Amino acid sequence: MSFWSSRVQSLTQALYHLAANSECIKPLREEIERVVSQEGWTKLAMGELLKLDSFLKESQRLSGLGPQTVHVFTRIPAGITITIAALPTHMDDGIYPNAKEVDAFRFVNMKGDNS
Repeated sequence: MSFWSSRVQSLTQALYHLAANSECIKPLREEIERVVSQEGWTKLAMGELLKLDSFLKESQRLSGLGPQTVHVFTRIPAGITITIAALPTHMDDGIYPNAKEVDAFRFVNMKGDNS
């Protein structure tokens, strides 16, 4: 259940960020229309949606899962995925300039592709 719950929470947060930053709708829509008209709804096309990818990454950066408590000497079985200290990293201005501000295309710009 938590697998689907976290995915639903991620999608919900992305929709909240999109509603709060409506200036992102037009460039996202234009990118999606351009790529899908050329490639169709294919796996290859999904890899070309750089602005959408950046927007979703930025949404997750700002609204990742909350803190979890692990007690000292807690055994974590093999095959279990864990994450560590995401929030301090995601809010560090030394890593993400203006870290507390939404920059929907931050990750596109980090790659040097401003299209």
